[in-house]
Amino acid sequence: MKKCIIAVISCALITIVCTIATICGNTNNSIGLYYDDYVGILASFIGACTTIMVGFQIASHLDIHATKKQLEQLKAERDETRKDIEQVRTYLSSISVLVSALSENKVIRSLADITSIACDVPKTDNALVTLNRYKSLFGNIKNASYAERKALSGQLPKLRNINIPNDIDHYTEIIGLHAEILKTLEEAAKEQNG
Repeated sequence: MKKCIIAVISCALITIVCTIATICGNTNNSIGLYYDDYVGILASFIGACTTIMVGFQIASHLDIHATKKQLEQLKAERDETRKDIEQVRTYLSSISVLVSALSENKVIRSLADITSIACDVPKTDNALVTLNRYKSLFGNIKNASYAERKALSGQLPKLRNINIPNDIDHYTEIIGLHAEILKTLEEAAKEQNG
């Protein structure tokens, strides 16, 4: 931005000097400027303006090049971070499945299922796994006691924030189970609050 201001001010000053020289050239020749001098001064100022503008363009190009480099570096960092997040999701999902399989407590199993679903839903390549986890969660909630449902109703915000992509296989079954689970837990939350 500073370079732009300098270029504009330089061009404005040169324009003012050229205007003064033109006015002096058109008036009575009292300051001793002859036609050749006048043309020389104007040509010098035009050359100076051109030099400033070309320099400004070169500086802008170098700034754009540096910005492109930084942008490419940020994209690479973003991709690396996405890979790390995906790896953590995979680990978390695997741990949740293990906890769900090993636990006898329905609340813990349901929490593990919710966590694994939240980690896996964004991926569209494992719709059958997601469907099976939804079935397991629905079975756990359906067979859960009133107290267990009340305990699980605290997971409603996490379940509401799950976005199920429209283009995955078994979408209608998954969304149906998702709606039933939300309905069941919302009823438990209403009974708890009411």
